Amino acid sequence: MLRDLTNYARALLGNWWFRGFFLLSFLSTATTFYVSFHPGFLLPKNALIGVSLLALFISPYDAYKRQEARIQALLRENARLKDTQEDRTRRNLSDLICELQDNLRKALDPVIDRSSGTGAYVRPSTDCWKTARNVLRIDNPLRDDLDRAYAAVDRWCSVVDSGLKPGMGSPEVNRIVDVLRVEIPKLLRELQRGQVT
Repeated sequence: MLRDLTNYARALLGNWWFRGFFLLSFLSTATTFYVSFHPGFLLPKNALIGVSLLALFISPYDAYKRQEARIQALLRENARLKDTQEDRTRRNLSDLICELQDNLRKALDPVIDRSSGTGAYVRPSTDCWKTARNVLRIDNPLRDDLDRAYAAVDRWCSVVDSGLKPGMGSPEVNRIVDVLRVEIPKLLRELQRGQVT
C-alpha cells in the first residue's frame, strides 16, 4: 500500500498538469500578498489560459516520451531474452550433435580393454539427449528417429551396467551397434541442416 502511494505521488509530481496548476496556485497566492503592497498590480487575464495551454501541450508530450522509453526498454529486454533462448538452443543442439558423434565412434568400436582377454563394452551417453529433448523443438519424423536411436542406446547402457562382457557373448549389443552405425549418420545430417528450433 505504501509503495503504491509512493508511486502515485511520484507520478503525480512528475505530471505537467500538476506542475502547471501548482504554478498557478503559487502565482495566485503570491499575487494576493503582492497586491497588498502594490494595489495597482493586476495579474494578466491570459495567465491562466497560457499556463493551461502550456500544460496541455507539454503533458501529453512528456507522457509520450515516458511511454516511448518504456517501449524501447521492453524491446531491448525482449531482444536480450530472444538472444538468450537462441544461444541456449544452439548450445543444446551442439551438445546433442557432439554426443551422437561420440556414440557413433563407440558404436564403430564398442569393445575396450581387449588385452584383458574378455574386454569390456564401452558405455554410450544419453545425458545431452535427456536435456535437449525437453528444450529443442524437434519435428517428426526426426523426433521419432531420435527417440528410437536413444532407446537403443539405453538398451546398450543396460547391457554395460549389467556387467556382461564381450567374451560372454552378447548378440544384443552387436545388433544395437549395427543399427546405430546406420542410423546415427542420418540423424547427424538432419540435425546439422538446422531443422531444429
